[in-house]
Amino acid sequence: MRESAGNNNDDYPTFCRTDRLAGMITGAHILFYSKNAEADRAFFRDVLGFKSVDAGEGWLIFALPPAEAGIHPVEGESRQQSGGAHSLMGTEFYLMCDDLKAEIKKLQAKKISCSPVENAG
Repeated sequence: MRESAGNNNDDYPTFCRTDRLAGMITGAHILFYSKNAEADRAFFRDVLGFKSVDAGEGWLIFALPPAEAGIHPVEGESRQQSGGAHSLMGTEFYLMCDDLKAEIKKLQAKKISCSPVENAG
């Protein structure tokens, strides 16, 4: 897990602050590719507690808390996942919280192990 010094909305550049966002874009849809989609959906639903709607045949679409997106360059070999006509790169997914220690305790109570905390400064 990674700990960031900037959890306060005031620490973000003006263009990233959620109280300043306006325009036609009102949300984003993120795709995760999984070798065990049922288990990963259960993790999102049962462990993380994300609410979902069933889009049909058990295909759950999860509501997420406010989010950010970062685009990083690829160095060296990369993994690609086919997504229809598109070629997608690997995904890293970080969850943010106000009290990291308390959240880790909640996850551990659900038998989820966490990697050591790294202070990202």
